[in-house]
Amino acid sequence: MINLTTMPCVPHAAVRGVLLIGVGTLLVAGCGQAKDKGGFSSKDRAAAVVAMRVFSATGVQQAAETYTGEIGQPTTCRIRLESRQQQRFRLYIQWTPKKGSAYGFTWLEAVSSRGFAQASSLHSGTTGTEKAASAHIGDALTPPTEPCHIGIDGSIVPDKAK
Repeated sequence: MINLTTMPCVPHAAVRGVLLIGVGTLLVAGCGQAKDKGGFSSKDRAAAVVAMRVFSATGVQQAAETYTGEIGQPTTCRIRLESRQQQRFRLYIQWTPKKGSAYGFTWLEAVSSRGFAQASSLHSGTTGTEKAASAHIGDALTPPTEPCHIGIDGSIVPDKAK
């Protein structure tokens, strides 16, 4: 412990101020990362970008790119953090057909697993109603979740990714 009375050259208030700043810095550094309204931290978002890149080597990106090319941009695109510890993400995308289109309401769901090593599942389907397609959403909109979009190159990207 520092004894402020034995330090005659430094004003007591200045020393206390420096100590408080140092302690405050240590407290802030240990608090973890701030999360946005969807429950993602910047670290979660960076991990989601990596997980979505893994999907680019699978049928997930190919299916998303095909549906987007034929139906249009998805009406729902969400990346949900299923487990921070295992860094497992769930992707849910839904497309609504344009009026007069031959396509139905289409959905795609994929889960990354083993810390981005592979896509562990891919489910996709087409239904006649939006309600039937939306039945597959499950907890995809429940935080921690991040909106996403299909990039011009077909990649799946979190909206806030840089």
